[in-house]
Amino acid sequence: MTDDERKITQLMAAHAAKVRSQPKKQESRGDVADIVRDWDLDPRPARVVCPDCKKERSTLRPRGMWKAAERRGEKDPVWESPCEKCSREPKRQAGPPAPEISQAPELEFPTLEER
Repeated sequence: MTDDERKITQLMAAHAAKVRSQPKKQESRGDVADIVRDWDLDPRPARVVCPDCKKERSTLRPRGMWKAAERRGEKDPVWESPCEKCSREPKRQAGPPAPEISQAPELEFPTLEER
């Protein structure tokens, strides 16, 4: 073994000993992992607005939702969630407008020429 190889071997052994002696750091798996981990811990009161009737109420939201809002830069976040009354009522969806009598083919009466 040459001097260079011995130095490299010693440096590698010293580095391996240093790495083994340090405590293992918990790796952060990203924002999603933090939110999942903190989801149900320490819920905080929050303002919630119904998107249909616009009534405001107070409820508890998980800490993960608060952290996500703080990351977005919201100081006093307001969440949307339907209230009990609006969630029980069936939603009225705007369907196609009813055809007028002149446009409805089944309501057309035969004329004298068609007889």
